[in-house]
Amino acid sequence: MTGRADHARLALRIVEAIAQGNPEADALIADSFDDPMTAALAYAYLAGFMLEVLAAEDPSRSIEGVSAKIQRLLDRRQ
Repeated sequence: MTGRADHARLALRIVEAIAQGNPEADALIADSFDDPMTAALAYAYLAGFMLEVLAAEDPSRSIEGVSAKIQRLLDRRQ
């Protein structure tokens, strides 16, 4: 049985492939997960884990503070 952390690792490999411009990234996306719900949960778990890591890097920040900063950055990209 594959756990959340394993799914998140797979999602991270896909994100890295996309960021590196790997031409096989589209195939990885399509072939990596059995169903859309599993993919969505994997990316959600990965995003949550990344928020925890970023918050832990700066003890004065909370997960909510990091999340708010990311939201502001995303809003600028619209």
